[in-house]
Amino acid sequence: MSYELLHFRDSDKIIKSKNLAIDLQFTLEYIDDALSGSLYKRELLKMVLHEMDWINKDYLSILDGRRYAYKGYKRDVAMESCLTLYEYIHTALFRLQVGFDKGQIDMGIVLVNAQRAEKSPLGKTKEIVQKEIDLLYPTISLPVAVALFDLTKPAEYIETILRNDVPAKDKKPASIEVPALPGNPAEGSNVLYMTDKLPEKEKKSGNSISRSRKSRRVEKEPLSAAI
Repeated sequence: MSYELLHFRDSDKIIKSKNLAIDLQFTLEYIDDALSGSLYKRELLKMVLHEMDWINKDYLSILDGRRYAYKGYKRDVAMESCLTLYEYIHTALFRLQVGFDKGQIDMGIVLVNAQRAEKSPLGKTKEIVQKEIDLLYPTISLPVAVALFDLTKPAEYIETILRNDVPAKDKKPASIEVPALPGNPAEGSNVLYMTDKLPEKEKKSGNSISRSRKSRRVEKEPLSAAI
């Protein structure tokens, strides 16, 4: 499992009370498998949420008469995402807070790409999320869960696959033994003729055929003598 789920303000208890714990686990695992190493994250995320029944057009709208909508919704739990830039987490939290204040949702879930530059002065994404959720209170006060995904870049994903699947240059492929085709042996070969390898039953049947022909020749001799 290459994702981590962080809970704030008893969001884990709300998920359990709505019987969404297993459903959410399968959904996050599916998202991780589908989006890792991909370019078109928005389209794939929409496909995954649709297949996992998180797309409900009757409840996705945030403001009446506007096109603002959540990425997913199920049992009064809304889902948002910021899988390209971490800074979009503030927009995602604001959108969820609006729905919470209006009584549309009981909690929110934010999907975040946890990858950052190795020399980032801000530290790890997990530490940043924990600090900023506290700093944004009371402006952002709803129960929320943040899912951190370790989504690799397409180039890194392809390089990992090639490194694990392609054999080393100095590694020789295993030899393959090709069985000999049936037929007459080539000239100069030491292979026995096919008749020498026949089972005993077939050899006996061949002898019976030769004796029957000989007996037919013996029967024809008296007739020729009489003529």
